[in-house]
Amino acid sequence: MRKGKQITVWSQKFTVRENRLVRLTVKKVKSLKTEFQKQRYAEMLTAMGEGRVKQIILFATTSVAIIKAKLAMSRAEWDYLADSRAMQLAQVNNFLGYFTVPFASLADWDTENDAFEKALKMIQNGTKGGAGLKKSTWSKLKGTMNKALAYVNGLCIDDQEHAESIIAAALMQMTNTKTRVTSDITVTKGKTAFTLLVKCPAAKKDGNPVAATYEKAYSSDGGATWTPLLSIPRCKIQTPVLAANVPVVCRSRYTTMQDGTTDWVYSKPVTPQ
Repeated sequence: MRKGKQITVWSQKFTVRENRLVRLTVKKVKSLKTEFQKQRYAEMLTAMGEGRVKQIILFATTSVAIIKAKLAMSRAEWDYLADSRAMQLAQVNNFLGYFTVPFASLADWDTENDAFEKALKMIQNGTKGGAGLKKSTWSKLKGTMNKALAYVNGLCIDDQEHAESIIAAALMQMTNTKTRVTSDITVTKGKTAFTLLVKCPAAKKDGNPVAATYEKAYSSDGGATWTPLLSIPRCKIQTPVLAANVPVVCRSRYTTMQDGTTDWVYSKPVTPQ
């Protein structure tokens, strides 16, 4: 029996056939040279589609620019295992609340981590059968992690505003950073215990500094609610004392007379110390 070509799973919400449609559509969109061509192609497909097909096409024609995750695993086997354990634990702990409806294979993931570790120890100790066990356990572990990636990307599709924080909370990396630039906000340890210093670049117009009012806020529940900090004409501000061992996400924007108010930019989760 001929082995079929593996289809990229863009989201667990789609069937195999729908994921194939997404892949082919994305490939076509990427082959177009200008944004005008991509827009016209998207409009044409959307006009042709109906119901579920229309939904899939809309996703595919915008997925080139949406924020989505990748695993970015370490190459060394023991480091790979450490990455996998940390990712699984991040979803179990769910500090930021993004994984309220949990990934269905969390328990299997934990079991497969243990099995892969057992195989690595067998190889390390020169035990017979270790290489074969490593191959089979790694294959299962990789499959589960790909499902976890599809699960996280499904969350990102539904909540692009917080996609960066979702990916960071899952200890994965972004494949596309065009929509939001995380370097536009930095969060470091504050001067006193359990505080954070939230900073952003100074506002500029044509390369020259301009007066601006800076707004910042923080969230201890993954972006569900935000606590605003004082609006000031400075680009950095310290938070009040925060709860220990609770990851915090920060956001920042500013307003100038010349250009109005910018979009919010979001930080990765930071745990006050």
